[in-house]
Amino acid sequence: MKILINATSVHTGGSLVILQKFVNDHKSDDLIIFTKSLINIKPHHKIVRISTINLFTHFFSLFIFPIFTFIYKPSVTISFSNSGPIFCHGRSYIYLHSANVLFRVNLKYKILYFLFWISSLNSIVLVQTEYMRMQLLKLKFRNAYLSWPGIDIQSIKSSSERISYDVLFSSSNIADPNKNYTDLVELSHKLPTLKFGVPSLRVNKCIDRPNINYFGPMDHNSFLESIQQTKLIMVSSNEESLCLPIYESLLLDVPVLVKGSPYVYSMIKQFPFLTDCLYIYSNIDSVSENEIKKFLLGFKNLSNDYKKILTVSSWAVH
Repeated sequence: MKILINATSVHTGGSLVILQKFVNDHKSDDLIIFTKSLINIKPHHKIVRISTINLFTHFFSLFIFPIFTFIYKPSVTISFSNSGPIFCHGRSYIYLHSANVLFRVNLKYKILYFLFWISSLNSIVLVQTEYMRMQLLKLKFRNAYLSWPGIDIQSIKSSSERISYDVLFSSSNIADPNKNYTDLVELSHKLPTLKFGVPSLRVNKCIDRPNINYFGPMDHNSFLESIQQTKLIMVSSNEESLCLPIYESLLLDVPVLVKGSPYVYSMIKQFPFLTDCLYIYSNIDSVSENEIKKFLLGFKNLSNDYKKILTVSSWAVH
């Protein structure tokens, strides 16, 4: 099957991980991938080196990418840019990997939501979790389908030189208010004997504390190495479409401290076996060192059968 992939806006982070997973899972297909990102491909795959950012990403998806669909004549097109073509050759899919498109209310995201809505009229929308599918149904999107990507940690290479932490923050984008970086700062103040790691460079928002180390963004494999070297991963987001670090940590037998947000409770409903693997807090003031120690002592690794459920993908692309 010939698949034309629009990944011009995929540069780093979870979207790049998901793109690589899609390519790996469709290695026998005839893939033509529009991206400047470095990804592993097979000899019969083709890369078209194009990169987009900001609003040009959606202009490209809506009006320019459709032209290429008639040049290459694929059976399927899939866009990883949170918007898709207004017309195209073949079946069109949009892989929605950003919760911000649905939940942010400022002018920028209202525009992005409108562009997503326009392009969805001609496409099937694929989402990573049942939570995102239900949000789209509430917004009257009738063409939204669950497309679980599967979580891949097979390629990790361990390094004995990496610094270990008691608590590792899950996000490098600490300037994003959705990530609730202040929760980590408050927790580091409450628990001064614990060592905290943040995969971010120091920015104006950074608060210096002797037990917080800002070690800068890293590639995916290095981040997985850091997870292996830590005792607890902290995820404090209000909204996430997937939140890879939660699943990756549990597959690496590392427990997770997570803010009790709606997407988390939906995650547990989708995968009930995750219940005992998560320390869910509603307010950072409720987290104590004794409670964390109690949680860590009672933590049990996921069974191999449960891990397999998380790693097997179901892309829903036909």
